[in-house]
Amino acid sequence: MSLRVVVIGAGLTSRVVVLGLARDDLSPEVEEILVADIDALAAKKVAEEARRLSPSRKIEWKEVDARDVDRTAELIAGYDVVMNCALFKVIPYVTRAALKAGVGYIDLGSDRETLQWQLSLDDDFRERGIAAVPGIGGSPGLVNVLARLAADCLDEVREVRMREGWVDFVDYESLGIPLPVPYSLETILDEFIYGGEIWIEGKTQPVPPMGGKEEYSFPEPIGVQTCYYVDHQETWSVGETFKDKGLKLVDYKLSFPRELFLKYKMLAGLGFASESEVEIAGCKVSPLQVLKALVRETYRGKEWSPNDIDAIVVEAKGSKEGKECSVRVTAVARSWSSPPASAHGVIVAGPACTVAKWIGLGKLEPGVLLPERDLDPDPFLREVSRFGVSVDLTLTLEEARW
Repeated sequence: MSLRVVVIGAGLTSRVVVLGLARDDLSPEVEEILVADIDALAAKKVAEEARRLSPSRKIEWKEVDARDVDRTAELIAGYDVVMNCALFKVIPYVTRAALKAGVGYIDLGSDRETLQWQLSLDDDFRERGIAAVPGIGGSPGLVNVLARLAADCLDEVREVRMREGWVDFVDYESLGIPLPVPYSLETILDEFIYGGEIWIEGKTQPVPPMGGKEEYSFPEPIGVQTCYYVDHQETWSVGETFKDKGLKLVDYKLSFPRELFLKYKMLAGLGFASESEVEIAGCKVSPLQVLKALVRETYRGKEWSPNDIDAIVVEAKGSKEGKECSVRVTAVARSWSSPPASAHGVIVAGPACTVAKWIGLGKLEPGVLLPERDLDPDPFLREVSRFGVSVDLTLTLEEARW
């Protein structure tokens, strides 16, 4: 069966998703790809790169404002699946568009409230005979399945702690790039402004943005990194999914190199995350749009080979056959050299492309599905490994270290 896929978004991560769909060795079942973005030039650039990679496929681009539900539904109608890789702010619009068009759906994650709203549409998606999997990138997504893998090893699960760490070996200073942007600039700034949540005994508890500072040891060469709380939907969904196994605590933290942390904290504190216009010398400008334009200029015309590593670690504490146990599951992604792609993109693209293809091929039941509840870990991880994401599981009959 040949699949027709729409990718909404043409940013850093969307680009790697599109390349994953276009690679003959990874996605031979994908025949047609449409890249759609509010920025037509960005969509064209991503689509043309994918065409060069796979001239035999039909790869096109369109301009679309994903907030226009009717227009988006019209655009995606007739395709097998839509992959919403745009900013989380447009997730409700594209979700409704997919439902209206009768097209399978995935996205890369949002917040708890948005996920809960999507889950409330389960009956609607079932009636339409289509599957939707919200939050199926790296985290959320892969990390949820790793939590399932850890929980399945234990009879009782009391704590699940999720950590993501990365290291980038590119010398951005020598390239004249003062502010590296590993993924969406807007998403990073939001993480410094909006507080997150942890899940404790069936309830969510707010935590401050970039709070919970912790030194955590990741596999080498990532090593010890400083991790912080960020707002991720999987703390709630993992907690709700496994609460019947005695779960008491779920949290998620992400690492940031100290220098980069301080730069983004300063920018967020100065208001550069704001879309609200300010008046300067009689002109009204958006701080966020100004920052994005300045960052783009520092990147313009510069080329380098990605050289980063991303790791997601899930540690679960509980018991098995009456003995105290801890489980550690680790997924590691490395950057691609050809086509060039960052590890940050790879660890998202592998899960996203895998599940999108499963939806298009009819391998998943209709409805709104959760990765940790509704995906079979073994075939999922086998497929994701083809993208360059390795997984290791260790079960120890001893107390976890926290």
